[in-house]
Amino acid sequence: VQKYFPSLTNWIVERDINKRFNHEMYGLKPKHRPLEQHPFLNDDLANRILCGSVIVKPNVQEFTADGHGVIFTDGSKVDQIDCVL
Repeated sequence: VQKYFPSLTNWIVERDINKRFNHEMYGLKPKHRPLEQHPFLNDDLANRILCGSVIVKPNVQEFTADGHGVIFTDGSKVDQIDCVL
């Protein structure tokens, strides 16, 4: 089906994925369609975003000199980070 109807297949997959977690609402909607890249699946990510233990931010501009902070393209800064995904 994917070979003959790629747009339809992508639409169905995207619809089903967004039933579980609305990626656009959390700023996580990719620029590509679901089947155009290798998928990354994580059942825990949505829960961590909702409870605030993972914070969605824009692109990284640079890391701070001490290596423990990040400056983002929107000008915001976060110190004492654990990791950047």
